[in-house]
Amino acid sequence: MTRISSKPAPAALGILLVGLTASVALVPSGDSLAQPPGSLRTSGQAREAQVPLASDLALIPPHAFALVHVQAAAIWKHERMAPLRNIVLKAGPEALQRLDTLFVPKISTLDRISVCLLEEERQDGEVREPLLYVILRFREAFDPQEVVRAYIPAAAAVRLEGGRTVYRSEADPIELWFPDRQHIVVGQVQKMPLLWAKPEGRDHPWHAILRQAERNHVTVAVHMASLPIPEHVRREIPPPFQPLLKMRTVVGALQLADKISLDVTAEFGTAVAAQEAEKALQALCELGRQQLALFAKEMEQQLFDPKRQPPLPLSELPNTAGAVVMLGMLKTVDEWLAKPQEWIKREESRLYTRVQLEDINQWTNVVSLGMGLLVPAVQRVREAASRLSSQNNLKQIALACHNFHDVHGHLPQDIVDKNGKPLLSWRVAILPYIEQEALYKQFKLDEPWDSEHNKKLIEQMPKIYVSPSLPQFPGLTYYKGFSGPGAVFETGKKIKLQAITDGLSNTILVIEAGPPVPWTKPEDIPFDPKKPLPPLQPLPRETQTNAALCDGSIRVLDLKKIGEKRLRLLIQRDDGQPIDFDFE
Repeated sequence: MTRISSKPAPAALGILLVGLTASVALVPSGDSLAQPPGSLRTSGQAREAQVPLASDLALIPPHAFALVHVQAAAIWKHERMAPLRNIVLKAGPEALQRLDTLFVPKISTLDRISVCLLEEERQDGEVREPLLYVILRFREAFDPQEVVRAYIPAAAAVRLEGGRTVYRSEADPIELWFPDRQHIVVGQVQKMPLLWAKPEGRDHPWHAILRQAERNHVTVAVHMASLPIPEHVRREIPPPFQPLLKMRTVVGALQLADKISLDVTAEFGTAVAAQEAEKALQALCELGRQQLALFAKEMEQQLFDPKRQPPLPLSELPNTAGAVVMLGMLKTVDEWLAKPQEWIKREESRLYTRVQLEDINQWTNVVSLGMGLLVPAVQRVREAASRLSSQNNLKQIALACHNFHDVHGHLPQDIVDKNGKPLLSWRVAILPYIEQEALYKQFKLDEPWDSEHNKKLIEQMPKIYVSPSLPQFPGLTYYKGFSGPGAVFETGKKIKLQAITDGLSNTILVIEAGPPVPWTKPEDIPFDPKKPLPPLQPLPRETQTNAALCDGSIRVLDLKKIGEKRLRLLIQRDDGQPIDFDFE
């Protein structure tokens, strides 16, 4: 039997693309760029290669796919931070000293902060959620034992490979590693060894990027080529924007000097790929203008709503003033997006841009404008992330159903008593196959879902049953099957995959639709071939919803386009009228 991949799609991909667009949308102030800001001068590469990396940056592993590096102390001491620094200093030396004594190590000795993301590979080739590591470097030595006692007092020292010692506790989600007395590495419990792993056969450009990070006050870098973008995510990206998927790395660098400079560089590997990406980015700017126009229209409708007659109460002032400010920001950003050729620069295999501002006030204005651009785009990204997260939930549920079939010889059904009366949902029956065997063992399988004992477990609903696209209620789920004659979940029958004669890819297994039900309750969507279908509202997107088919594939079903007649055929497993999805 073909196994179903359950690897979650990286929603961060959409955020990164939006972030890149927003970053390069910050218009340059007219300064020409003689050299891409992300490149290293060839004459200095050999000399730099002989100099060891800074101690904290040397801890970044070559298999990381994202990095944020902040030179906190250098930023705080910079002359451009003097106005803010002077305000803080007015608190007085006693207050500042008190701040230092309340934390270990002393806050005043914090030098630099690095954050990196890794992916945990499994033996089956699937990938789990990204792992986050935080590396803190301090200017003065501290006692690691004081840090452990302060933040994870129940931790025990665990000796690992290479003589390294980590501090972990079963009660805490994090563990600590101290490379020396000036560094703290924070990671997820039992995941610290992955920071030291050295996967073979991977060519990462981190050395050059880390060299840049030593010179920048803030560096944000992503090795895009390391992101395992699923094929179904690639297919969802419209063809005009596909060239952006060829991006290998993207690096953002912030420098405080005579001017505040932000450089953003995207590397595409070849000049042809960069040229195609430039056109795609211009098309993305045009799409951004369209989205901004829609959002601006919403702001105008709110501002000029005839139902809002003066004088309005003072409580309406923040929202109304915000609408005016947002409208101005949106129109300003629209003017910039209308001329991408003025701020998108291309040299060989790179696209880059630079923003240079005279003072911190200008920088604040630019950040506000960037937020104006991100508001509509992030909303779209959130919708896409929720959709992908829900599809991954359905994929996991379908995989569990197949694994249940492998063990028991039939698809899961509601748990019933000796007389055939349903007691608990099939969602409880598959708990051992979604890594929830401990929860499964807590149920009394000979008692109904709402018995005194079992109803206490409703609040422990696994996250896999939570729909991120619909309103959430504790213990209630939108993931349901169809229950009735001819459906996969037909009461009193143990359905084998071989009995689904209409085809596994033509029959619905589980669908995401309302109204929600208690996840342990043996309740699904009632189906009778001779009666109208019950309402399926709410749906994740107006008339569209996600569904897992019996072969484990995930489909976005537009119920309005499909129509009730076709939907009935998709629900029935052996009506002799198999259909495909050519009508979509």
